[in-house]
Amino acid sequence: MQTDMRFHRNHRAARVLALSASPIFAVMAGLAMLQSSASPLCSSGWLAAHSMALMYALMAVIHFGSWLAPRSQHSERNIL
Repeated sequence: MQTDMRFHRNHRAARVLALSASPIFAVMAGLAMLQSSASPLCSSGWLAAHSMALMYALMAVIHFGSWLAPRSQHSERNIL
């Protein structure tokens, strides 16, 4: 019984972390875009700041799958 409770608590924590990744990366992409226009003194300049924003945007897209998984599992349960 104790092991089941621990498993469910750990599973819930992992699910929360998985769902929080995509929005956090999206915010980081927005902040990187804002920072790139505010700091022209960087040695690498515009390209480095925008490549960071692109990387964060791609990470947000990659981690967006965890938002789709619960919906697909829910629809499978309704079909069966």
